[in-house]
Amino acid sequence: GGLFFFDSPIFGSLLCTMATPEEQTPTSPDDTVNEAGVGEVTFAELDSLGLETPAEGKQITLEIMYKVMTYWPKSKQLRVVDSRGEARNVFMYFEEPEPHFDFEDMIAGNVMTVQAPRAHVFMDQSLGLRLDDPKAIRVIKKKLLPETRIRYAEAEKADGTLCFGKKKWEMAADRYGYGLQQLDEINSEAVSAEVVEKRNVLATALHLNAAAGTLNMKKYKEAIYNCNKALALNPASAKAYFRMAEAQHATEELENAEQNYAKALELSPEDKGIKKALAAVRREIAERNAVQSSMFKGMFAKK
Repeated sequence: GGLFFFDSPIFGSLLCTMATPEEQTPTSPDDTVNEAGVGEVTFAELDSLGLETPAEGKQITLEIMYKVMTYWPKSKQLRVVDSRGEARNVFMYFEEPEPHFDFEDMIAGNVMTVQAPRAHVFMDQSLGLRLDDPKAIRVIKKKLLPETRIRYAEAEKADGTLCFGKKKWEMAADRYGYGLQQLDEINSEAVSAEVVEKRNVLATALHLNAAAGTLNMKKYKEAIYNCNKALALNPASAKAYFRMAEAQHATEELENAEQNYAKALELSPEDKGIKKALAAVRREIAERNAVQSSMFKGMFAKK
């Protein structure tokens, strides 16, 4: 299932463009480690070779964002990002990596290189790497900086947006959740104001994207949760008010929906989608009130 709820302080079709994910900011990699004379490849270049076709004589350099512990206790699944900022999964299908590397070194911020990598499609139709030979892997220890966490979150946001575009709502929500987990690891008291601002802007976008995805899955409580998280970071977010109103409208909380559509319109007065949604909910409220009034009149008339 998707990762929609986070206790950290940062993390249906819709009627206007506010229902789509935020635009992605390109990422840039940290310095990478290359064996002498070995050419570098990226995920995109592996894709161009074709599935299960090894890039002979080349390696891919990947930053480890974190281990995924969903599937088994001694996890052999990683979330990684390549030198162009593209995030994917890596699965390792072997028991003992030693003496070539130590699983304990597969932690966030460290770098791994894979010789003769090949693109693989997993059961959920996502692309990544399947690794069967520990001899092809090298792990290099690196210091994990807050700025690196932000890059990792940006990479997850980009991957989530790709999933969103394919209407893979749960997979998109997972990616946005992974990004929020990265940002939650940044201690705001130990970094500069600039880093805090970047984290908060990105966290707002991730919560808004998660809200859009959960709306499409009709998971309205999760959508409202993410909207509230976004508003805690940016109280002037018209998108957060709009998406919250959409969730409330869908669950027939008409007065709450009207209030939040109105707030969204106040913040974005030219948005036609908000105007249309606000007018629609006001018609529904008027129609409901008219029906209730008629019912009450009928009850008194019978007496």
